[in-house]
Amino acid sequence: TEKKLKWVYSKGKVVIDEHGNSIRFAGTVQDITQQLGVEKALEYEKEFSDSILNSQVDTFFLFESETGKAVRWNKAFRDITGYSDEEITSLKAPDSYYSKEDLKRASVFIPEILKSGSGIIEMDLICKDGHKVCTEYKASIVRDKQGNPKYIISIGRDISDRKEAEAELRENIERQKLVLNSLPIVFY
Repeated sequence: TEKKLKWVYSKGKVVIDEHGNSIRFAGTVQDITQQLGVEKALEYEKEFSDSILNSQVDTFFLFESETGKAVRWNKAFRDITGYSDEEITSLKAPDSYYSKEDLKRASVFIPEILKSGSGIIEMDLICKDGHKVCTEYKASIVRDKQGNPKYIISIGRDISDRKEAEAELRENIERQKLVLNSLPIVFY
């Protein structure tokens, strides 16, 4: 027969008589092999999920739709904002990370994504040191088994370079218009 390794949890105590002599051992033994297998699989899944989230350059942030409590975030979010995990846990989302103007727009946006399931919004992420990062967020809803909104997931991409390039392009177009309008030549 093939031998199998089993993991067990045992608990017991020595029973002592009135003279202080040990007379027997009473206890239980429980096979926990399957439980340890499940725990190992869960640990592997968490490590796998964490490595996927933390390898992303875009921010990942998951928070409760009702309370704004941060549930999960990635290394990019922590690195960009400068907040520690403990600080992120204590801050309410989205209120703690955006200006009043952005929060006004978010107050319209959140009900829209709660209804449609997803959406895109641009907001300036305010970091711990006060600097702002122009960010495009793709947000979506995670619903519970009854279909009620439970969490909001936001994936944020720094679009600061794109915004600067767009502004530069607009300035170049305006300069070209000024030059063309100042020429004494009539174009047909």
